[in-house]
Amino acid sequence: MIVKICKIHGPLVSDQIRKDKRCKLCRSITNKRTYYKDPKRVEYATEWKRKNRLHVNEWAKEDRKNNPEKHKEWSKSARKRLGQHRNVIEISRRRGISTDQYYEMLEKQKYLCAICKEPEKRMANNGNKLSQLSLDHNHITGKVREFLCVKCNMMIGNFCEDINIMECAIEYLINHGELCKK
Repeated sequence: MIVKICKIHGPLVSDQIRKDKRCKLCRSITNKRTYYKDPKRVEYATEWKRKNRLHVNEWAKEDRKNNPEKHKEWSKSARKRLGQHRNVIEISRRRGISTDQYYEMLEKQKYLCAICKEPEKRMANNGNKLSQLSLDHNHITGKVREFLCVKCNMMIGNFCEDINIMECAIEYLINHGELCKK
């Protein structure tokens, strides 16, 4: 009586299957769906990866170098599957906040720039969607501040986050009577 099917050896009877559900002949996993969803296995793998981070990173780097097409396809499918949320995950990870905190901050600001109180107006690189507001942060301490539109974020960057230079720019505009009003 056939119990499992091995991709390499075909139909297997019960005495050809190990206790861990692998084929005795080649030790390949006969049922990947249940094998990789076993909570104990997932917990063990996660813990092992955490403890061996350098080894895992080195392996991943080597794998990306040896299989560029595989990683290109994986990245493409991840972009398609996660969409805009993929960017939120990456930004949150870099800034040391959770994705929930990211969305809470954005909602608290009502999706408006903290300086000009306007929504983002710049189009994304693909040209069919608006860009996201930028999560501003202190470049020395890394502390997260608030969301800014691209114009305001660049303005602060161009002033090197120096309040004295900003005050001089304001004074300059006042002296020349060239303040723009909305």
